[in-house]
Amino acid sequence: MQKRIPLKFLYPEGDGKPLAENTLQFEWIVTIKGGLDAQFGDDPNVFVAGDLFWYPVEGHAEMVQAPDVLVVFGRPKGHRGSYTQFVQAGVAPQVVWEVMSPGNRVAEMQKKFQFYERHGDRGREVAGRTSRPGRRASDLIAIPTKRTAAGRERGIYRSRPAAIRW
Repeated sequence: MQKRIPLKFLYPEGDGKPLAENTLQFEWIVTIKGGLDAQFGDDPNVFVAGDLFWYPVEGHAEMVQAPDVLVVFGRPKGHRGSYTQFVQAGVAPQVVWEVMSPGNRVAEMQKKFQFYERHGDRGREVAGRTSRPGRRASDLIAIPTKRTAAGRERGIYRSRPAAIRW
C-alpha cells in the first residue's frame, strides 16, 4: 500500500524570501490586507490572504506565485499553508494585489500578471511606482488625494473587482 504524501511536501508553503523589501511596501501590504479583512469580516465565504503561495494546477508545483494580497470569493475563511486551487473546488483568487518596490522589474511583473490572467483572477491591483502594461483604467480608479495630519498626501482608491475603497 502506498502512503499518500501530504500536500505541504508536494507544494511548498514558502520560499524563505521576505514579505517586503522595505517598510513602506510592508505597510501597504498590511494596510490592504487589513482593510480587506475588515471589509469582508462578516462574510464566512470570502478568503483573504497575504504573501500566500497560489498553486492553480494539481501536479505542477512549479506553477506558483505569491501575490502580496489575494481575495477569493466563495471559499471559506481559515488558515492555509498555501492556496491550492484544485483543493479549493477549482476557485481561483478573483483579485490580487501587488505592491511595487524598488526591486521590482517590469519583466518580473509582466510574468506575474500573465500568470494571474492565465489562472483565473478577474482583476489585478498595483500600488507603487509603475502600473502594468495594458492595464485597463477601469481596474483601479484614483480618487483625488488628501493630506494626512502629518502633511503627507494619501490616495483613496476604489477597486471595481473587489467592490472596495481604501
